[in-house]
Amino acid sequence: MTVHPTLINRRKQNSNRVHAMRRLRGQDVCPIIELSKAPMKTRFGMKSRPEFRIVDWCTFGGGGKAAIEDKAAGMHEVEQPSLKEELNDDVPWLG
Repeated sequence: MTVHPTLINRRKQNSNRVHAMRRLRGQDVCPIIELSKAPMKTRFGMKSRPEFRIVDWCTFGGGGKAAIEDKAAGMHEVEQPSLKEELNDDVPWLG
């Protein structure tokens, strides 16, 4: 099985986003993902493939050990990091 370099790059981007958010907000932060589709070129023409998009972030109250059956138990929304937090620098003209 051959994996196209673009797909590997997209997976790394999601992985990097998770690592960055956990660095800023703590290890209990989890991404909320949405299953979508994206075009994929194959030797048989264009096909669709699954794509996981990170749409939001949350934490679980039990240290990340919430039961799968009870999805809403202990789940708290996490706010997006500011540009100042991401860059670890104060950029006054960007607001």
